[in-house]
Amino acid sequence: MKKTMTFISVMLSLFILFSTVFYVRAQRPYRQAKQEAIEVAQAHTNLKHVDKFYWYNREEDYFSLLGRSEKGEKMYVIIPKSGEKIQLLDPEKGLSEYEALKLVEDEFKPHKLLKATIGLHRDIPTWEVVTQNKDKSLNYYLINFEDGQLQTVLENV
Repeated sequence: MKKTMTFISVMLSLFILFSTVFYVRAQRPYRQAKQEAIEVAQAHTNLKHVDKFYWYNREEDYFSLLGRSEKGEKMYVIIPKSGEKIQLLDPEKGLSEYEALKLVEDEFKPHKLLKATIGLHRDIPTWEVVTQNKDKSLNYYLINFEDGQLQTVLENV
């Protein structure tokens, strides 16, 4: 009995160890992209504090940050994967993440809201809201950041 318990303990410990290593390695690209986006934003803007990181990948990849300047002014910084043509957005002049999620929730009544990310779609600042249906299929709603108009709907993907 003691050998069985020892074996189970060792196997459980190995499972936890390998799961942790796998998880840490899986997160590496995300953490690296976030760190690089922060470095680029701080080098080219007056961003001092980062509150949120978004990875938008519709037709192109964008790394976006919600943060604040030294003076506490809120801003979105949208950085193309190439690192060129950084855009700054004033959060007061468009929809917040919460408002984009709420708009989709109220209009489409999804089974589950998964996430919202901000980036550029055809050079227009856009929120991409992703939802999940009961059958686990996904829906993508692209919403104009500035006026809240629905740009594109991709359902049952």
